[in-house]
Amino acid sequence: MKFKLISILILSFLLINTSSVFAEEIYSVTSIEEDTITPRGEITEYKYKYIGGIKYKRLWSVTRNCWVDPAWTPA
Repeated sequence: MKFKLISILILSFLLINTSSVFAEEIYSVTSIEEDTITPRGEITEYKYKYIGGIKYKRLWSVTRNCWVDPAWTPA
């Protein structure tokens, strides 16, 4: 009876110690320097197409993946 109790206590002690070691590795905190963050401008480019032999252009935002101009305009 005493042997079972002692072995259970030793096993529980080992499990508690190993789980705390793993928790320290998983939840480690890294420092982030504010100097590394730099603002960047939006990247845009014109898209062209022909409608009835007339060349049209429209401004496309590569950054936001959407149209900037509301409609096609003659180029």
